[in-house]
Amino acid sequence: MSSKRHLKKISPSGISTGEVMRGSKKMSPHAIMLQSSMDIPTFYNNDAEEALVDKMVWVQEQFGLSDQFFSNLLGVHEKIFREWKARDQVLTTYQRKCLREFWVAMTHILSFLNFRRDLVQTMLEFENDDNIGPTPTPFTPPWVGTSLKSYLESNGIAGIGEVTSWVQGLRYASTF
Repeated sequence: MSSKRHLKKISPSGISTGEVMRGSKKMSPHAIMLQSSMDIPTFYNNDAEEALVDKMVWVQEQFGLSDQFFSNLLGVHEKIFREWKARDQVLTTYQRKCLREFWVAMTHILSFLNFRRDLVQTMLEFENDDNIGPTPTPFTPPWVGTSLKSYLESNGIAGIGEVTSWVQGLRYASTF
């Protein structure tokens, strides 16, 4: 097996004002380097309904999230979610908003974890039953005592907002 890392360079301007060495590669100091084997999907920034379906299918494929997970997240029967993915059913505005916010939360988590699918998968599934002490801190995950996946299923859009705030708080060292 090759130990070669796949790097994707993203540079908004494409202009290099200098070079930095990283290993044996020369890189622009203004380029963002993502250590990943994951390509950024073409629907990433598209807000159309078709793109929302594609985003949810992509998340399911990448992280093993089932139709049952999404039906619990949205509070609908699994059949409705499955038919929506097949473009044979319509979700409510609120349900689509929930999926859009879920997408944003997942992109924040992906970014926070340097686009490492294995770490995202671990984060979704990991349950920490350890006692966190008498007073949680702002950096205590909102899903403590359960898995992130279970927390999202149980708390829907409110849980998505809590998770997004927590990730952003860690990322930018804010106490929300």
